[in-house]
Amino acid sequence: MSNNGVYYPPVVHNGNVNSIFNNTDWQLSANDAKYVRLSGSVMTGGLSAVGLTSTGGVNRIMSNLTLPTTYSTAPNTAVPSITQLGGSTTVTYPLTTGVSGTITNIATISLNPGIYLINYKVTMRCVATTATLTSLVMAISTTNAVLDSTTRISDNSTHSLNSALNNNEVGNVGSFYLPLTATTSYFLNYYSLFSGTIQATGYVTAIRIA
Repeated sequence: MSNNGVYYPPVVHNGNVNSIFNNTDWQLSANDAKYVRLSGSVMTGGLSAVGLTSTGGVNRIMSNLTLPTTYSTAPNTAVPSITQLGGSTTVTYPLTTGVSGTITNIATISLNPGIYLINYKVTMRCVATTATLTSLVMAISTTNAVLDSTTRISDNSTHSLNSALNNNEVGNVGSFYLPLTATTSYFLNYYSLFSGTIQATGYVTAIRIA
């Protein structure tokens, strides 16, 4: 090592890269000859260590996360609203006669600027004897009666439904991350093909995460 703190080619140091201590890297006040080799060997001279002393500090990263056990007493007197972090809102669509062969809107939700986790579902249910469902497509879109390609979920298999049995409904569930810089309305739309008597229902839930 030169006086300027510049490393000579490693071959000068027995072929070991960075095996010689460079005092300028550590801002020492003098060119101390005492060092520990990174590649192993015997420590020469003395070794001084500097530690950090804590006087009651708390490690926030490793501490357990404490959540409210109740929302009925201060400071948590109410469940967060949709304008607050962790707040949510849900729009539901009651069980109504289904529409076959037409893109149909069943729920609309309006959200203020923020970051949300959106969860949505459309269910087609057989309510009288039997029915056959051959297609169910749903999506959240900023346009009514449009199946947005980024949130679209499809089920194009054939389902034989029976209102008297457990196979009386078929549904799709979707979720996506939504950052908003302006107040925006979102539409839950579906498209289905079926025969028989089927009713449709669904919901949209928005959870504010930022």
